Formats: sequence, structure tokens, C-alpha cells
Amino acid sequence: MSDERKETTEEIKAQQEEQERLLEHRLRMRFDRANLIDDLIEDGRQQGLFDNLRGAGKPLDLNKNPYVGSSELANSLLKDNQMVPAWLAQRNDIREKIHAFRQKALRVWQRYEQEYHYVQDEGVRGALIIGWDDEVRKLEAEVVEINKQIESYNLKRPLENLEIYKLRLDDELARLGARRYLRDMSDL
Repeated sequence: MSDERKETTEEIKAQQEEQERLLEHRLRMRFDRANLIDDLIEDGRQQGLFDNLRGAGKPLDLNKNPYVGSSELANSLLKDNQMVPAWLAQRNDIREKIHAFRQKALRVWQRYEQEYHYVQDEGVRGALIIGWDDEVRKLEAEVVEINKQIESYNLKRPLENLEIYKLRLDDELARLGARRYLRDMSDL
């Protein structure tokens, strides 16, 4: 009879410990969310939940990209053959065109600005104003063409890649410190 009593007290102790553990778990769930995941992982490790995992003890393959998803085969073929995806080649081409456009716009602006400051003859100044207006129209046409390519790229790019924003001529001129109309420099 004393053996039965020991078992029942041991069972009662085990039940009390289980209830305390559940109460502690509920309190952690409610108040200590920052460490909850770490605690759950540690509890699982202590219970042996991670003992028989597939690939345990083998080195990790760090060459695989976990973000590739369903296009993994295509990307690996492109990489193995030193090729670039079409959308990426288009992005690089657009960025080169934007850079070239900005360099050209800067050169043209600096030339007109410098000539405008040093020329005293009103006739030549008028010609410079008209010439700058023509250059601005050309730059505007280039912006339209680049923006068409940007629209095409933004439709083709994978969704997880950043889009390229369209150019705005006024913003590009402001970036250069250029004025839309050269005649506005007469106040300087």
C-alpha cells in the first residue's frame, strides 16, 4: 500500500510540475515575446526534436541562393555560361544611357552658361538663348526615349527587383544647376 502511495505522490508531483511548466509557458507567450522563439527552440533541442534532421553533420552548400525560387535552374544555366538575364542586361543598358545623358547635358549646359556670361553682344546672346532652347528640346526628346525604355524594363523585371524611376527633365536640369531658359540668367 505504501508503494501505491509513493506512485500517487510522484504522479501528483509530475502533474504539478507539468502545470507549472504550462503556466510558465503561457506567461512567456503573453509577456516575453522577444525571447519566445529562442526559448521554444531551446525547449525543442532539449526534448530531442532536432536530433534526426535530414543532412545533419553534412557541410552546408553555400553556393545555392535561397532567394531564387522557381527560376533556380535557369539562373544556374545563365551563371555557368557567363550570361546575364535579359532584364538585367536591359537595366544595365538603361543605367548607362542615363549616365551618358547626364554627362552630355552637363557638358552642353556648361558650354552655354560659360559663353552666355562672357558674351557682351546682345545678338550673340540671343543666338545663345535660342541655341539653348534647341538643346533643351533635344534633351527632352532623349528623356522621352529613355523613359520608354524604363517603362519597358519595369514591366519585364522580376517583382522583387527595384524599378527604375522615370527621368524628369526639370529635375535633371536642377541636378546640373542648369536653368530651363537661358534668358533667365540675365538677372545674374
